[in-house]
Amino acid sequence: FVDAFVDSAPLVRAIADAAYRRGARYVDVVYVDKEVQAARIAHAGEETLGSVPDWSLERLEAARGNAVVSVSTEDASSRRRRLRVSRSSARSSRPTAGRTSARSRSSTRTHPSAAPA
Repeated sequence: FVDAFVDSAPLVRAIADAAYRRGARYVDVVYVDKEVQAARIAHAGEETLGSVPDWSLERLEAARGNAVVSVSTEDASSRRRRLRVSRSSARSSRPTAGRTSARSRSSTRTHPSAAPA
């Protein structure tokens, strides 16, 4: 099981090639796109940010007991900072309908994975 950002594709291909040469039966690759991730953080409803679909959790559970490789081309603190800025920018650019919504009155909350370590 390999989890990586799309810009890591050449490295992921090399990992898969090496795994197959060493007898792996199947290398399952899941790519994460930083821009799609940033769009979700910026625009999705806050109530959805702390959740993932059941099928995603089932996929992780299925990987238990197998080799798991996670490839990141960005350090965690830079990613958290980028996602916080992305969410803040999206909030300030949302149109208002003449009155302040509950969402804009609430304090800024970040996705659990974007919280400082």
